[in-house]
Amino acid sequence: MIQQIFGQFFSILAPIFLFLSYQFNKDKTVLLFNLLATISLCVSYLILGATTGFWAMLIGIVRNLLYIFLRDGSIEKFISAGVIAVAVIISGILSWEAWYSIFAMVGLAVNAIFLSLGKIQTLRYSILFSSPCLLAYNVFVFSVGGIINETIGIISAIIGIIRFRKKDEKTNEQPV
Repeated sequence: MIQQIFGQFFSILAPIFLFLSYQFNKDKTVLLFNLLATISLCVSYLILGATTGFWAMLIGIVRNLLYIFLRDGSIEKFISAGVIAVAVIISGILSWEAWYSIFAMVGLAVNAIFLSLGKIQTLRYSILFSSPCLLAYNVFVFSVGGIINETIGIISAIIGIIRFRKKDEKTNEQPV
């Protein structure tokens, strides 16, 4: 019981960081807040015994740290995205819980690729694919904060898409 409470507590921290992350227009700031959300979920999954989520989030921490320091558009960033996507898939296979592990693997592998592009508006669009995958995984492992996290992620991405598209339209620039 106490383990469940602590696991859910850490999972609840993630939505707060995630909501904040999508309200910025600089990829480094988005990645920093996303890193905090990922750390919270990683700890939560570990406590809850959701092994696929734990390993995927651990790789996500490494991903976010790499992407903060690698230059946008660099070959290193693109190569690291492929390596990270493969690592997520391999860790998912090795930590297989059940068929729903596929949701975490696919969602986070796709997210790694889009994060590497360095285009924040494109990332927001990709969240509309990856977050529903992760939402499904969180339903199956019953991570309350994970469910909230992905729901807020979807809503925040939509808000960011609309908010920054309107800003781009006002300056007569094409949205990314």
